[in-house]
Amino acid sequence: MSSGPSNDPIVQQLQLLLTGYGYNFYSSVNQARADDLLVRERASYHLAQAVDMLATLRGEYQRRFIPPLTRANPDPPQEALVQVREIEAAQQALSNVETTIRGTAVPSQDRIWWRFRQEEPLLRQLLQFDLALVRSSEQVYHKQINKIRIRIEK
Repeated sequence: MSSGPSNDPIVQQLQLLLTGYGYNFYSSVNQARADDLLVRERASYHLAQAVDMLATLRGEYQRRFIPPLTRANPDPPQEALVQVREIEAAQQALSNVETTIRGTAVPSQDRIWWRFRQEEPLLRQLLQFDLALVRSSEQVYHKQINKIRIRIEK
């Protein structure tokens, strides 16, 4: 039996009976779709961890290099403020990427798309792209953390 819809009413009823009139958990296409969502969640998790770590490091940097304002010294050091702004910009950029990854939809199941694409190979290819995304997000996390720690230690 093909993974696409059929116009034959007997085949349609058989498909409905086998899937329990709902989602077929055992279909390889549905497993690929679920795996892809799990992989994307892992990528967004690493980026969210990097965003949280940047927020923590920004706070540490501010406590260490920006003294409390006094009447004698009402303005904070400009070079320290530039560093804080850079950390905030990196934090916001990573947060935007994480939100985009988390919000991106997996290709839907509909009759129009079944005519023009092979769903399972497409989902497998998407899964490979998303696995590369996870590896890249882990690298971003580790590089950002090391980069900020080096700046703080100077």
